[in-house]
Amino acid sequence: DHKGRYWCATFGGGLDEYFPETGKFKAYKVHEGKNSISTNTVHGVFEASDGTLYIGSLGGGLIQFYPDSEIFQVYHHVPGNAGTPSNDDLEYFCETPSGLIYFTTQGGGLNVFDPRKKQFRAFTTADGFSSNIMSGIIEDNRGTLWLSTMGGISSFVPPENPFTPDCKISIRNYNTNDGLPCNEFQFGGTWKSGKGILYFGTACGKVVYFNPDELKENKFVPPVFITGFSINNRPVIPSDTNKFLQRNTEFTKEITLGYR
Repeated sequence: DHKGRYWCATFGGGLDEYFPETGKFKAYKVHEGKNSISTNTVHGVFEASDGTLYIGSLGGGLIQFYPDSEIFQVYHHVPGNAGTPSNDDLEYFCETPSGLIYFTTQGGGLNVFDPRKKQFRAFTTADGFSSNIMSGIIEDNRGTLWLSTMGGISSFVPPENPFTPDCKISIRNYNTNDGLPCNEFQFGGTWKSGKGILYFGTACGKVVYFNPDELKENKFVPPVFITGFSINNRPVIPSDTNKFLQRNTEFTKEITLGYR
């Protein structure tokens, strides 16, 4: 962190603090006291600009940790309560210039948290994402968030106030139809180079990389032409005895079929 402390997330051993000058560790594990971490299976440690640590977990919800006072604050998903995290399995974080914390979940989409107001909001497939299982998050040089998911890669432009119900949501999904080698991506496999190039590790053993500034949106909507007509998977031609077509399909304005 900014004070030179090292923090290690473990699968089963809780949160560890490492002291390089002595080579020793201090473990923060689940205990019966009031100030306890929520689970020993944690990952995705992230330091916010104010020094607060945000820790991902499997089943333990969103974990806030204040290193100087060694105080934990835990936020759990409450079914039916949109003011809580949308899922208790969450991993990776990103902070906006305004201090909002975005984080990915395994099944609850993308969440945003306001540390000052203790507010949450989720953005899911209902808002336009291709998948609610997200495996990574990274911010490009323009402030757009890029999410690796189990349904491809998605871009998300953070609204000025994401907690406003009618805020403008800008999401663009990319999948194999756009040239990706596969749609599933490895958890935590994201990185941005000094030149702004984004890298994503896939589940099919390949690496996807690109410069977001060089992506161009193809807004051309191609015209639709019907060039063939089949009944029971058999192509129909004008010479057929059924007389459905008087001329070739591309020159036919309408076709009348019985509903039985």
